[in-house]
Amino acid sequence: MSTTRRQEIIPASGFIRLTALGIDMICCLVPILLALVFGILDDAALKTPPGWFRSEWLLKLWLDTPGALTAAPLWFAILLTLWCAGWQIATARTPGAMFMGISLVDRHGLSPTRQRLAARSGLMLLIPLSLGLGYLWIWPSRERRAWHDILSGTWMAREP
Repeated sequence: MSTTRRQEIIPASGFIRLTALGIDMICCLVPILLALVFGILDDAALKTPPGWFRSEWLLKLWLDTPGALTAAPLWFAILLTLWCAGWQIATARTPGAMFMGISLVDRHGLSPTRQRLAARSGLMLLIPLSLGLGYLWIWPSRERRAWHDILSGTWMAREP
């Protein structure tokens, strides 16, 4: 995977990275919505019965059958993790990153090795575990790197 083409590292801004992540999230949301529409996932949380307040119904639903509320977000999180990890390991870019013109590079401006990309994908689990703080680190960081970028030795760089 490592190429000989050296690239100057121009860090991608937080806005560009967030937009790329949003595009990837939309790609992962489509199968979840289709699963809800076709009844593969329980859509009880979307239908408030007559005579109930929405918040009251969601609390009752959560107490009676917590899976009705947690299944779709859990599947979305799993799908998004697999989506990002698969694309990053295979191409060092997700479709959202491709659309926004950014790619993963190592400290020399070269494409990272598959091992480094796999490590970065695993470290991306820090994002939900840190309640998003690992990703928000992009804004105060001069190099515009999230925690998983720092720990894996990668940068999200704009393409020249």
